[in-house]
Parts: sequence; structure tokens; C-alpha cells
Amino acid sequence: MSHVNNCRRPLARLVAETAGRRTGGPRPRHQPSPPLHCCYSSSPPSRLAMKPGTIIPGLDKIYAPSKDKAAEKGPVVLPREEYPAWVGDLARPLPTLAKLRSMEFSDATDKEMMRYLKLTRRVHIKELNGDSAK
Repeated sequence: MSHVNNCRRPLARLVAETAGRRTGGPRPRHQPSPPLHCCYSSSPPSRLAMKPGTIIPGLDKIYAPSKDKAAEKGPVVLPREEYPAWVGDLARPLPTLAKLRSMEFSDATDKEMMRYLKLTRRVHIKELNGDSAK
């Protein structure tokens, strides 16, 4: 029956209880994040996609020149159907720590649980580093 109760608790509380830590109390306020760089837009990926046949700038320096004269200026963008399915997932942002904390345990995937643990470890390390710097 304990697994039924676990499904109703948020992921953050369940992981903290499993690790033997307390989760109560106010959380520290964080500074607002800086504005997005011009390359990273919050617009949908369809607006950022290049048209098929467009030469990708900058990659000509990485890849060796080919014997094909058409590809002399660098690699070109292919139609979307020619890319594997996981390429579309690269444009989707990863869930934030706040979103992961509010997520239910039963709704979280293994990947989301691992990301939650990674982000909480990172916050804990930053707190320890901040305490030792003072």
C-alpha cells in the first residue's frame, strides 16, 4: 500500500524523504534570469527552422571540403523527413527544477527523475560553495 501513497506525493518530497532530508521551510529566492540571447529565442522552433537547401554558415570550417562542387560552400539543410525523430526533441527545452518539484511521482519519467536529482545536487553544491566562500 505504500506505493499507492507515494504516487500522490510530489516528486521532490518523495526523493527528499527517501534520501532522509527535510523539505519543509521557505525556499530561497533566486535572482531573475538574464534576458535571452538573440540566438535563443522563445519563439516556436518552426519559426527558427532553416529552409531545405540552405547552406549552414560556419560548418564549412569544421567539415573537410568534399569533391562535390555543389557542397563546396558547406553542408546544407535537409528536408525535415530525412532527419531522425530525436532531432526534433533538441528544440524542446528541458523541465526546470520548479516544474520538477511540483510534478507528481507517478507522472515523472526516469529521465525527469534523474534530471531532478542532478539539479538538486547542483543547488546543494552551490549552497555549500557559497557558505565556504563567506
